[in-house]
Amino acid sequence: MDTFHAIILGIVQGLTEFLPISSSGHLVIFQKLFGLRSEILFDCSVHIGTLIAVFIYFWKDIMRILETVFSFNKDDPEFLLAIDIVSGSIPTAIIGFLFKDYFERAFSSAETAGVMLILTGLIIGATRFFPEGKRDRVGILRAILIGISQAVAIIPGISRSGATISCGIMCGIRRDKAFRFSFLLSIPAIIGAFLLESFRISHIKDLFPVLTGTFFSAIFGLIALKILDRMIKKGHLYYFSPYCILVGILTTLYFSTNLFAAPLTEKRIREIVREEIRKNPKLIYDVLTEYIKEKREKEELSYAFRHRINVPIEPYNPSLGPKDAPITIIEFTDFECPFCKRATDTMDELMKIYDGKIRLVFKNLPLSSIHKNALSAAKAAMAAHKQGMFWPYHDMLFDSSPNLNKGLYIRIAKRLKLDIERFKKDMNSKEIEKEIKEDMRIAKRFGINATPSFLINGVLIKGAKPLSYFRKVINRLLSEGR
Repeated sequence: MDTFHAIILGIVQGLTEFLPISSSGHLVIFQKLFGLRSEILFDCSVHIGTLIAVFIYFWKDIMRILETVFSFNKDDPEFLLAIDIVSGSIPTAIIGFLFKDYFERAFSSAETAGVMLILTGLIIGATRFFPEGKRDRVGILRAILIGISQAVAIIPGISRSGATISCGIMCGIRRDKAFRFSFLLSIPAIIGAFLLESFRISHIKDLFPVLTGTFFSAIFGLIALKILDRMIKKGHLYYFSPYCILVGILTTLYFSTNLFAAPLTEKRIREIVREEIRKNPKLIYDVLTEYIKEKREKEELSYAFRHRINVPIEPYNPSLGPKDAPITIIEFTDFECPFCKRATDTMDELMKIYDGKIRLVFKNLPLSSIHKNALSAAKAAMAAHKQGMFWPYHDMLFDSSPNLNKGLYIRIAKRLKLDIERFKKDMNSKEIEKEIKEDMRIAKRFGINATPSFLINGVLIKGAKPLSYFRKVINRLLSEGR
């Protein structure tokens, strides 16, 4: 951040931190409006500036409170005030610590800040209708209520001073006492906010803008305190209400509609893109990755639709669904392939979604060089097919994968009440071995060398693609009437 921007944000922070017009709301609006970005170190520095302003303005009060606390004079009003400050700080600390990041993320838009400024305007405007209070002491319960209102001011657009002073006035506390308590209560809150932010500082690049922001936030913080003190003593807190409501309305209209928006030029688009990438460097990687993935998918599908493969379906190939279904899916699978199991679940979903419109045909493609039990599992499944139980056996094999072995094949056959002697004989037969080799030969002939692979009406799909990918292909084929 350069020195000029530091001065602007320091002045904005100093004035709006203490005037009941929301510093966080104005910072959000200024940052969105002018493309300014407040860094963590700068946030900490302006907190220090405003803290210095409070210490200077309330120095005598702070010293009197400390004297009574150290002397432990329980009857002194200043000691009771210290108890009230501690009481009010507890809900602020709890809510601030637990929900600060959530509130700032959830309500960090300029539109939200605008709406909250309108709410702030209504709250401080309502103080006009409350008579001068008679209470000199805040009291623990009222201090807790004021502390909660201070915590709510984490939301950009809700003024901390406006919320706490208004709450004090509405609780019947004298206006000057409400003003004094509000800012004494702010000291632990500002220190806490500073400590929370300071832990996030990694390094210091340029100290001068930071010191400049601190100086201007302190000077203008003192000016704001003087102005507000006079206005509250005269009962004029509500004077700030029209300003908050007007700025809130204009902000909401500006950022949520195109009412005042200038057309986006190429230069402005580039600035927006640069700003977003600067905020989130990983964004460009994610966008490019998604773009390349979508482009590759589109090119693959385009090629597959142009170069359809007509693979013969043999009488021995197991199938599900009507033979005259408009969609035929030929599946090349390896029982030991983990991706094939996922693809099988996808096929089950497709059969349900397109009930009666899909014929699923199974072809074996055991990759024995990778999976040592793939060929024996294929033989076992085809042996079960000889007894009309291929698909139940197929499902149970995948449920047991990757723990495939000959003992398992027999146990599954027994569970399905197959003729075990026939099953063993078929499993070791030359006929089944020949059928599996024919499936493998067909796959090799058409360049299918990985599992799972699918041919949907001749359109080749390699890999366990998501359900949406298969649906896109099937819907396109159905629309073509193929």
